[in-house]
Amino acid sequence: MRHLKRDVLSVLADGLPHSAASIALGAEFSLDSIYPYLKHRLERQRLVERERVGRRLTWRITEKGRARLKWFRKHPGYFAWRMRQRKGIRLCV
Repeated sequence: MRHLKRDVLSVLADGLPHSAASIALGAEFSLDSIYPYLKHRLERQRLVERERVGRRLTWRITEKGRARLKWFRKHPGYFAWRMRQRKGIRLCV
């Protein structure tokens, strides 16, 4: 099962500014869909921030984004558990 937020934050974890194209390539996600995802989801949650470098728009991970990525790495089974819970599958008897 795919965890896009974790994949995108992992690409940005090196702390260097990345273009949307390099993030899409690193996270194996659609180039057409990565910019809206970064802008409307991750930037709104303050996990990433955008900055202009000359005429280029680049993205960088924030401290909150680093903390979220650290949490994802500490809890690798969380996403699968959450998806099962949304589908109504009971985990306990």
